[in-house]
Amino acid sequence: MKRGVVLAAVAALFLAASAPAEATIVKRWSMNVGVMGGIEKVDENTDWEDTTIRGARLGLAVKPGFQVEACYDTFDTKRKTAAPVGANATTTYTGLRFVGTFFSQEDVKVLPYVVAGVGRVKSELMPDDRKDVTDTATYGELGFGARVFLWKNLNVRGEVGFKQSRTLNITQTNTQVGITFSYLFFGAE
Repeated sequence: MKRGVVLAAVAALFLAASAPAEATIVKRWSMNVGVMGGIEKVDENTDWEDTTIRGARLGLAVKPGFQVEACYDTFDTKRKTAAPVGANATTTYTGLRFVGTFFSQEDVKVLPYVVAGVGRVKSELMPDDRKDVTDTATYGELGFGARVFLWKNLNVRGEVGFKQSRTLNITQTNTQVGITFSYLFFGAE
């Protein structure tokens, strides 16, 4: 199932990239608003199941090739084998990301980019037989992706990111593969 979602996201990006549309250049001070969905591959040393992730993005283009982006991502997961087996957990990332786009000054349709960010992560463990445990910590993020403009200011982004944090006494590096649909306000050429 998860592999199918990733393959569908990659296929959608390739189809969008091959579709006839005008190339777009992001203008300074434009705002990007979007929703994200994807797969959270949880660090295999943590005994948590991989799961789907959902989120939102709000970005501001400081320059055509540089964007500051607030993000909110959340996912629910379950324990695989360690006690308490089947315990539920919810993890929420709230952070600030910096998105650097390559070829931003050129008239291209596909804009590859890199991402670096920091933020707060909140994890809630909800065992069946004990009191809920909540922990917050700082996380760091690195990633890469590509933005494709589908029609005028509507765009889709495919992205792979790596988030490292230490919550609930566990250091973990999770891999996130996602697709974001967003709209660019106040300017694209």
